[in-house]
Amino acid sequence: MAQIILHPAMKPKREFFKPPAIEIPHPSGTGHIPIAVSSIVIEELAKAGRRVPLFQMWSHIVGEMPPINNAYHYPQIHYPDAVLNSIQHAHACYKGVKRPLNKEDDGGDVYVYIISTPQTVEWKSDMACNVALVDSPPNTVFTVHVRPASALQIEAAGLWGAATKWEFVDADAERPTLPDAYGTRYSETVWEREG
Repeated sequence: MAQIILHPAMKPKREFFKPPAIEIPHPSGTGHIPIAVSSIVIEELAKAGRRVPLFQMWSHIVGEMPPINNAYHYPQIHYPDAVLNSIQHAHACYKGVKRPLNKEDDGGDVYVYIISTPQTVEWKSDMACNVALVDSPPNTVFTVHVRPASALQIEAAGLWGAATKWEFVDADAERPTLPDAYGTRYSETVWEREG
């Protein structure tokens, strides 16, 4: 019987549902802080069968291709010049979402990181690899909501907080690297950089 040997670069090195802690820009604008991705959110997305947000978590929060077979090789063949920006490339940070957030009444303690990314990832039914590189939706920016550990009421074991939501949102017509109505959408501008 023949033995199949995979090239080492093709086999994932991480567990898909257990992303590592990551360093992100501190809300103060100087230095970095360690955060996790909320395991509760990961579990909810997995139960709902929502693959794309899980792939986006890896690419735009962790800063790596999703750990599935061939993800570091096969998608780049079809889109060799793709640029996937992550939270480490955030060019703006706001505090406070002026509306109820998820299952809570107050989004005042949320930090929202803004990322412009020309490309993103999506699920693709393919025997070689189930992740594909594609252009980001037009006229959008990617947002990542980060909550401090104190607001989450969790033991964070050295972590500053956790990413609890991420998504593409419409871009502002006058400042297309920022979310639509960014001036009234958030309570406070923490920092903005060229994006």
